[in-house]
Amino acid sequence: MEKSCCYKRLLVLTCLTLLPGARLLAQPSATDFLAGQILKIDLEAARITLRHGPIAHLSLPAGTTSFRYFESRWVIGRRPGDRVLFRADRFDLALRLTMLVYVPQ
Repeated sequence: MEKSCCYKRLLVLTCLTLLPGARLLAQPSATDFLAGQILKIDLEAARITLRHGPIAHLSLPAGTTSFRYFESRWVIGRRPGDRVLFRADRFDLALRLTMLVYVPQ
């Protein structure tokens, strides 16, 4: 009897995600890729400044933000004006890139 109950719950949850209003159930997260454009790269400080849309999981509006990065390979060959997809998160109250991917134009 217990398995039947679990299957019913799974069916209900699956149906809820397929409804038109199901977008309300999905929450933005740090694993979502965001579109941006490089404005400035500071190699000495390991910081990159990006123009981006709103970043809901960080409560940031659309605008320009400077992020720290730890993988220097992400910025090798990149220059201001390049379009990128990126992931960002907050660690120890500082904004950091967790992934940066170049988008060829």
